Amino acid sequence: MVIVLLLITFLTTTPLNGEAQSKWVFENYKYWGQNNISTIVPTVHFETGNKWCGELRYNYEDIETVSVFFW
Repeated sequence: MVIVLLLITFLTTTPLNGEAQSKWVFENYKYWGQNNISTIVPTVHFETGNKWCGELRYNYEDIETVSVFFW
């Protein structure tokens, strides 16, 4: 969880080059699994002014894992 918070802090404070503004979206999902065990999945989506996109998810692929996607 500490790694996720560090990545979110880094991504939100790092200046992005480009003339247009960046777009940031913070979301939180809750999934119900077997035996009524719930899992919270925080996600961060961002898009730069140059149309670079990325996504950071915690607990998405498996419990206590981090997934990062860039395109």
